[in-house]
Amino acid sequence: MDGGRGEYRRVPMGAPAAEKTRRSSRPVGRDRRRLLTLALAAFVAFRVWWLFDYARNPTSDIRLHVDLGVYRMGGHALISGASLYDVLYPVSRLPFTYTPFAALLFVPLALIPWGYAYLLFSVVSIVALARTCWLLAGQVAPRLPIPVAPRDLTLALLGVGLAFEPVIYSVALGQVNLVIMWLVVEDLFGWGQLGLPRLRGRRAARAEGRPAPRWGGVTGGGRFVLSGVGIGLATGTKLIPAIFVVYLFLRGDRRTAGRAVGAAVVTVWAGFLAQPSSAWRYWTSVVFDSSRVGRLSYVGNQSLQGMVVRLTASEDHKLLWLVLALAVAGTGLWAALRFHAHDLPLSSFAMVALVSLLVSPVSWNHHWAWFVPFVAALLELGTARREAWWLLPPMVWLAWYGPIWWVAFYDHDAEFDHIGVDHIWDNAYVIGGLALFAGALAAVRALDRADAGPGAERAQAGGESNAAQRSRVGSTSSRPADGTRNTHSVTPIDAK
Repeated sequence: MDGGRGEYRRVPMGAPAAEKTRRSSRPVGRDRRRLLTLALAAFVAFRVWWLFDYARNPTSDIRLHVDLGVYRMGGHALISGASLYDVLYPVSRLPFTYTPFAALLFVPLALIPWGYAYLLFSVVSIVALARTCWLLAGQVAPRLPIPVAPRDLTLALLGVGLAFEPVIYSVALGQVNLVIMWLVVEDLFGWGQLGLPRLRGRRAARAEGRPAPRWGGVTGGGRFVLSGVGIGLATGTKLIPAIFVVYLFLRGDRRTAGRAVGAAVVTVWAGFLAQPSSAWRYWTSVVFDSSRVGRLSYVGNQSLQGMVVRLTASEDHKLLWLVLALAVAGTGLWAALRFHAHDLPLSSFAMVALVSLLVSPVSWNHHWAWFVPFVAALLELGTARREAWWLLPPMVWLAWYGPIWWVAFYDHDAEFDHIGVDHIWDNAYVIGGLALFAGALAAVRALDRADAGPGAERAQAGGESNAAQRSRVGSTSSRPADGTRNTHSVTPIDAK
């Protein structure tokens, strides 16, 4: 078989043994890659099957798809004209807490039977995760020290991600997290790089004799860029992605940030059109009422505020949480900008996502589905600082086993009775996130020193060289050969 074209050829009877061995071993590497791809695909298929089998068995509240039920309830409220923020889901007695625009998106789910709604939403979530993994793999694969096909890396990320506890909970509960995550990743690394050609742009291109802009082209001139739209839609559905708008402004991408703000404003306007009274109530009172989403001390709340409440056994330490949140937000956004300056886009994006999880008043365990991009970001960061790869095994273990459920919780504020090692488990995601945060700051410092070291040496050497040159010019040109002082001014060479 020809290793280059994949065609079989007959080996002559009298050919040397080495030639036979060489020709017969050519397809081995390709076959191994195919076997790896098939193995990864089989693992992904098994994880998808297991996930559906797990989620379809309603043996506990977790598997009752309660969040999807709340979403459908919001859609029904818009259809029937009921007050969106007064209705309660009968199974869990939970209210609708999302924006009116989100309720609009859930109307189609309310119009179809329950079983079909769950199947459709689960498929959409898994496809969104697969697309997210594909985009992440496309960013990481070219940077790795060993050749890895983006397809294989996509399957690996997807297979591992489907085993993460936050991802399992997102699908089992019917949560929207995977779709929100996909919108942000797609915006930054996918469709945000494409463009929709405007008619005047095509005419201008023809008049100037250059290629007309097309979808996804890089030919400029009248392209309607889509970057920012996904982040705006995600913000209009679930407010936390708004931190990415701040990040875009800080890194100097004002146009993309402006498009994100514009898309978010459109979602607010759509909510007012759908149900004006509920929209007004949401933006003036509901959005500030954290009690609607559940108890802050619940172990499922893996945010800085949740950790503070559990450690102090009180919800009265808002100032402490606010100080911690501001410190983490400011430092984290600075680190994200430094990663962007060092051409590490995934690490920069993941740092912003990590900050959003830590500083949000409530970050449920299924919100930590962002562990999947964190894996890709650590792979990218490891290409610049190899010590970053040491963070991968403990982080994967943390996301895989979800030790936050290893302790008693929920009933009668059981979290307030935790002591010793229990506090490690009931704050496991927060502690793991802070470890990632500290590791990222150490990596930023190491990258800055690596860049500043040679540059500082070169600048110092250049300064000494210029000083010596000016000294030589002054000593040879300021005095004539006869020793008399030269009254004419002399311009140094490097000042011309």
